[in-house]
Amino acid sequence: MDAGRRVTAVSVSSTSSRVDIGAPTVLFELDPRLGLGYPYDVSADGKRFVVLRNPRVGESEIRMIVTVDWLNAIKAPGAAPE
Repeated sequence: MDAGRRVTAVSVSSTSSRVDIGAPTVLFELDPRLGLGYPYDVSADGKRFVVLRNPRVGESEIRMIVTVDWLNAIKAPGAAPE
């Protein structure tokens, strides 16, 4: 991420005696209203990003429910997760 809160990528190539780094290419820009830190993550396979963003004017808010320790919750129906 650069100083303008843009996530960039560069090409990298190397030989036994040299490393070449290409010019940055902007992948996407982060919303400055989200504050400091890194409001994104990379998938395990390195092919996708998950990015937080503020809804735009006119968009409805979307709720996301995260269930922690969901595997234990489905193994014991009716039991509250710890």
